[in-house]
Amino acid sequence: MKPVHLHITNFYEPIGIDRDPVFAWSYTGHEGARQTAWRLVIAPDTDPSSGLLYDSGKVVSPNQNNIAASGPAWPGHTRLFARVCAWDQDGHPAWSDWTSFVTGLFPADRQNPVWITAGAGDAGKPYYAARRWTLGVLPETAFLSICGLGQFVAWLNGTKIGRHELDPGWTDYNKQTLYVTFDVAPYLKRGENTLVVEVANGWYRGDTADGRHFYTQKIGYRPFGAALPLWLQLDAGGSEPFRLQADRQWLTWPSQTLLANVYGSEDIDRTERIGPDLDRALADGLAHPARQLGPDEQPAGPLTAQSHPPVVVRMTYEGQLVHQPSPGVLVYDLGQNMAGLFEIRLRGCKGQRVVVRASEHLHPDGSGQAKPIVPTWSAYRLSGDPAGESFRPAFSYAAGRYVQVEGVSLDADDPERPELLGVQGHFVSSAARPAGRFACSDQRLNQVHDLVLRAIESNLNHVHTDCPTFEKLGWLEASQQMAPSIMYSKDVDSLWSKIARDAMDSQYGPDERDIDCGVRKHTYGPGLVTSIAPRYGKFDRDWGQGSYWDIVPWGSVIILGPWQQFRFYGNRRILSETYPAAARYLAYLDEKYERYPERYNKTGPARFLCHGLGDWGIGDAHNKSRENTETAFFYHDLVLMARIADLLDKPEDADRY
Repeated sequence: MKPVHLHITNFYEPIGIDRDPVFAWSYTGHEGARQTAWRLVIAPDTDPSSGLLYDSGKVVSPNQNNIAASGPAWPGHTRLFARVCAWDQDGHPAWSDWTSFVTGLFPADRQNPVWITAGAGDAGKPYYAARRWTLGVLPETAFLSICGLGQFVAWLNGTKIGRHELDPGWTDYNKQTLYVTFDVAPYLKRGENTLVVEVANGWYRGDTADGRHFYTQKIGYRPFGAALPLWLQLDAGGSEPFRLQADRQWLTWPSQTLLANVYGSEDIDRTERIGPDLDRALADGLAHPARQLGPDEQPAGPLTAQSHPPVVVRMTYEGQLVHQPSPGVLVYDLGQNMAGLFEIRLRGCKGQRVVVRASEHLHPDGSGQAKPIVPTWSAYRLSGDPAGESFRPAFSYAAGRYVQVEGVSLDADDPERPELLGVQGHFVSSAARPAGRFACSDQRLNQVHDLVLRAIESNLNHVHTDCPTFEKLGWLEASQQMAPSIMYSKDVDSLWSKIARDAMDSQYGPDERDIDCGVRKHTYGPGLVTSIAPRYGKFDRDWGQGSYWDIVPWGSVIILGPWQQFRFYGNRRILSETYPAAARYLAYLDEKYERYPERYNKTGPARFLCHGLGDWGIGDAHNKSRENTETAFFYHDLVLMARIADLLDKPEDADRY
């Protein structure tokens, strides 16, 4: 019996580990073999003479999951190696192969971080920041931890770092700010090296223009800061170690990205603006020293490593021309509805402008939805490169099957419009690995499964969105209702842990209270888990259907989501981490339940909850659905909390629930 597939479970990628790593493993061997004990070790390399950084000692236990290596102060930005020894029922030991992981930056390394922003111009608009240095010797290792808010892209010596899109993860930046770690040794070279970072708005400082869609702009959205901040640290090891950090030696200049609207609109100007080219920025006198942000200007949420799956391009689809509804307008069919980054390839003259719109449907004349419910579009102004040029959003995604391109031609000799050379749709989704598959002799069921899976993937991002177009928010009911369907198909353990942290960050604190400003004056107070997380809006207006801010099947994700993680992945730690927040939420609901007669002018001993959407069965003909549904979920929460309390060895809590 040999232990295999030793891996870290609380991080999707084994890089940037900035808290105790949690391990799991499986086995190969003869049928009937079983583990009776284990020993986990971590070392600086695989040479036995190097010694150990961590040694659990022999632990008599059949457990092979939720094994935390806690205790030592791990070195930051360092590659470490782990392996496990397991004993079978006959006392025979066997070691796994070594597996490696890279640490991030621990709290001691992140104290008093230096944040910078654009040194000139509007610091609330996208900008580039660059730093150049010289290497005499290539380092043996080089790791970069970086956070640019709301989103960033980084290039080292002209090559984009990594395959992630839309970094870093979406959070309540007042509660937590995620950084991402990359192995950048392959990008370095002897001699001159240049690191360029583009920082854009995302959710940190939402932006829009020309009436384009920003759903929560007037529904309680508040920017997290006036300037777009950048923090980073690059550590290289070897014979000539060095460290690069954010400081005022960085040079900044305005980005070609004029608008980065997180809801799917992005404007790029290559006519008047230069790209991530430090030499040109210096030659044109556009580069200015970065400005260091003061303590009150920095993100309030502490830096912590991004542990959930990154967003990546899952598949690329080539568009096929299907309609030319009017002169200069071409419509392409990608053959798949998707959350996507839509790319066009052009050849034209400097200053020419094109517009790109994504659409799920077409009008009878073959045109895309010119005035859809979600007015999003992207506008690109050409540089005039005779070899042609491509435009693709970097900081926002839209959704649809059809791409309408306006202001273009198929004729290379058109004197007024650029030639459109091609259209692609890059399907973006969480990088979560497949965990299961479905196959059936009835092809109709295979097609239904594929349809549902694509819809799921279009909504798996840094949160589970309710849709990739109109609202694009982490409405929490989807995260518990869809959890089993998704977990049968995907390894989303670390993503659901991130969603649980978002829900905990959304919970009302001890001094937070609100009164609904709609037709019913619902009261919101300590313990409430809001219906969306992160809180990129505030839905505190009851229009007559019930509260949109306090809905029991939605706030219950703080209990139901971790419970599904435990069921599917054996993740007991998430139950422990969320337990205090879940207890506060149940106390909040219990107070409303006990005051049912007072709150709703009822008589008699009956007690119900009656403040959510019930869950949307709220028509006048079914006016008891709110009490029935909200109270049933409260009951289910209590039953599960009793089971969780038992699992966590809290017998008094279990009896109380």
